[in-house]
Amino acid sequence: MNMLQAALSRSFGRDVNLYACNVVKVSSYDAIFMDFDGASPGTRAIQYQIWKPSNDIIVMTLTTRNKNLEKLRVDFTAMIYSLKVTK
Repeated sequence: MNMLQAALSRSFGRDVNLYACNVVKVSSYDAIFMDFDGASPGTRAIQYQIWKPSNDIIVMTLTTRNKNLEKLRVDFTAMIYSLKVTK
């Protein structure tokens, strides 16, 4: 269990799986992409943290029931990559 997974598990009060944690580009900015078990059992969360040069962070999170994940992942990802983040 890595440090982030351990922190999420402590925060949620149960063991949490961290499925992905990567740096990606969103609207030409570096962003942290995370995919992990949601706070409520049977849910999953996908999060993007977009870092701007001003040290501001735009955070967008999808949390859904596991059964809805794959459809909503497509919608959420399309929405994220359509963003136009200003300078």
